[in-house]
Amino acid sequence: MRRTHASLVLLLGVASGTLMLAACSGSSGGDRNESSAAEPSAFTLGGDIEVAFATTADGDVNEPSSPYSPNDIPGSAQAIPNPASLGGYVNQPGAGMPGRSRDLGDVRDLFHTALAAGEVIRLFQAAEGADLDLALLDVDGAELLRSDTGGSVESLTAPASAEYLIEVTAFSGASNYVLTVGQETTVAAVSPASEFVPGELVVRFRENGPRDSAATSALSGRMAAMGLDAVARGARGETLVVARGDEELDTAFRALGIEHLAASLHGLERADRMRAATRRLAKAMRRRADVLSADPNYIRRPAALPSDELYVHQWHYPLIGLPQAWDNVAPDSGVVVAVADTGVIPNHPELQGQLVAGYDFVSNVSMAADGNGCDANPTDPGDGIAASSWHGTHVAGTVAARTSFQGGDDSGVAGVAWNARVMPLRVLGVGGGTDFDLIQALRYAAGLDNACGVLPASPADVINLSLGGPDPSAALEAALVEVRQAGIVVVAAAGNFSTSAPFYPAAYDQVISVSAVDASKRLAPYSNFGSEVDIAAPGGNVAQDLDGDGFGDGVLSISFDAFSPADPYVYGFGQGTSMAAPHVAGVVALMLGVNGALTPTDIDSLLAQGRMSEDIGSSFLFGEGLVDAFAAISAAFETAGGAPPVAAPRLRADPPALNFGSSGTAADVELSNAGGDDRVLTVESTEVATVDGGAWLSVSPASVDAEGLGRYRVDVDRAGLTAGIYSGTLRFVSSENDIEIAVLMQVGTFAAGALDAGRHFVLLVDPDSLETVAAQALNVSNGVYRYRFDDVEPGEYLVFAGTDFDNDLTICDPGEACGAYLTLDQPQRIVFDDDMRALDFGTGFGLSFSPASAGAPRGGFSRAVRRRLY
Repeated sequence: MRRTHASLVLLLGVASGTLMLAACSGSSGGDRNESSAAEPSAFTLGGDIEVAFATTADGDVNEPSSPYSPNDIPGSAQAIPNPASLGGYVNQPGAGMPGRSRDLGDVRDLFHTALAAGEVIRLFQAAEGADLDLALLDVDGAELLRSDTGGSVESLTAPASAEYLIEVTAFSGASNYVLTVGQETTVAAVSPASEFVPGELVVRFRENGPRDSAATSALSGRMAAMGLDAVARGARGETLVVARGDEELDTAFRALGIEHLAASLHGLERADRMRAATRRLAKAMRRRADVLSADPNYIRRPAALPSDELYVHQWHYPLIGLPQAWDNVAPDSGVVVAVADTGVIPNHPELQGQLVAGYDFVSNVSMAADGNGCDANPTDPGDGIAASSWHGTHVAGTVAARTSFQGGDDSGVAGVAWNARVMPLRVLGVGGGTDFDLIQALRYAAGLDNACGVLPASPADVINLSLGGPDPSAALEAALVEVRQAGIVVVAAAGNFSTSAPFYPAAYDQVISVSAVDASKRLAPYSNFGSEVDIAAPGGNVAQDLDGDGFGDGVLSISFDAFSPADPYVYGFGQGTSMAAPHVAGVVALMLGVNGALTPTDIDSLLAQGRMSEDIGSSFLFGEGLVDAFAAISAAFETAGGAPPVAAPRLRADPPALNFGSSGTAADVELSNAGGDDRVLTVESTEVATVDGGAWLSVSPASVDAEGLGRYRVDVDRAGLTAGIYSGTLRFVSSENDIEIAVLMQVGTFAAGALDAGRHFVLLVDPDSLETVAAQALNVSNGVYRYRFDDVEPGEYLVFAGTDFDNDLTICDPGEACGAYLTLDQPQRIVFDDDMRALDFGTGFGLSFSPASAGAPRGGFSRAVRRRLY
């Protein structure tokens, strides 16, 4: 779908990206110098490797050339920030690879930090056969808590706000590890409709006196004078107050000084009049000096909120209104979403019952990596780069991972359109995929003739394309025209080169092009933008941790771990417009489940009218705005001639918590209406509700509308504060509900400075032989590793970087930092025939989750690539 925009072009920095077709490899990014008449025979290749937010490294790993700072005793405990993602290594004497600590051992690592009460410390062990333990000590080294389950993850919760030592010990063996520190995340349910008993309020009064019969009688008398009846009182002082009829309501309105509002109610039907009067009574009661709180007597019902244990880390779903949408969809929609990608891992538990038959369209046997060309098995065999991205599996999980709602299998994650099914189509293999294969897959999904001579039992309803490249193709566009004519909606990733240049197939008129936002609804740093973008969706940004939970703000979905055959089905964080597109494809599937008569033209029309999205700013960045699942299914209901669902106005804050760590000074909180009936929600006040240690926390409007919704700036000021952890709470009061968000901040010498992911080895690799052509070792400087290879021969290369904590001469092992240009999800071939000095990417400690047999989450590591140092 296309529109014409007249907008200011914004210049954004280059960041890591996502999956490409092979056609894009001829344009690999970076700044080029103009070639002179006399072509040189060798060139310079380089760039910056940025360390992810809150990342730090153990000071005494086994790799001998790494900077050495022992942290074995309380007096030399290593200072770390909060939140933190830390990579390290410990070993018993004689265990592990030869290196700095092999003979004498490095049995214990100690880290000094400040923790707030309730914060969680998690230790993820990398090596099988080892046994690492986790303990929390006071600053003098006395043990307070210990976790020694023998599992691959140990965790502890801080009992009080204080400074602590965190201890990691090798009970046996040797292992890399990742230690995370952060706030525990929670998910708030949003009621689908504001239901309450008309004429009834639940009121809490401020008096702290006895709740005996005399006090109850006095309170009843006070209420009776207002025309109200205090009919019941709870053990904590909550009182059920009732207005019996119109005459009593008039008395109450006069007593509360709001009689001028009564006139506006007389024209309403009785039921509507009672509901409106009840809300106004509650607001008026809250203003009384003797009232602590007053609310309508709400009716609570079960909400369609997933009980999957990892849903708490899927911040990206509440961001687009999915909980409200899920309350209004059928358990089985019959909608099929084709995912044209690297194929899937069909045995993943989250895909059981979620797939229909698919096909493998990779026709080139060498690219297919499965021993044949076209075949009926769309299983992803890996992409051949030492390990694999399992990109299609991650995308398919976002579309329709199996989802539990109170009482089902509570392991794993949720999918956007959990009531739909995925048709896996394999079009990408080693080095990418071709237009010819993609065209055949598109035709198959639409039930059209194709070169493989096969047809599905039934065509798909939606096609997701988390792939692309910079070059247009007339044949590909023609295929998309036919697919659209067949009634199929096509959604595609806008690309990850932080540019407004067209990216295909997303740039075609027949496709919904999706840009990516982060957890604060800002354009992700890698995302493409421009007039071809139709809509935005969460793509994540693993380099930040806005809610301070110790995990980067990536999109969490399903994946695969080929290095752990006993338990390979994992859940990992990803980022990119590849992750944004399936959010939109899933929302379209929800719409079709509500109204199966919707055509691609209908979807385009609803999108252009803004009925599928929230306006979050420039159309040049976000198209029609951020996809809004509840608004989208409401539009689908109305288009079908039915009554749209009603969602009560509810104030929502993104992010739901803040952690400024040791150096942050300002952050934004976005307030929005997470509901949607005809009542206007207004923000009535914003305040610092609680704060310890002084007036260091403040909040002020930055860019808000007439109702007070929009962006608020939160500032912290460390001046004059002593060392420690500081916590506070911001309260936002609206006409419908109040919300509070927790704020944390660190002050003191234990707060680490610059980001550091450990000594990095940067490798230049031949993409065909996978041999290392050149390598260099770098220490961090101000959170960046600046690499440069001179005298490089023209050709094609891959660039990898990572640590080697265990000194096995292999970077990117589990528990080690890792990065690649353009991204670890899909390392990009660089066609190199000139100087290229801006091949920038990121690095950090990747984490994933996998379910243990007992159903509890077990930690793992994102294993995207392992590279030998020689």
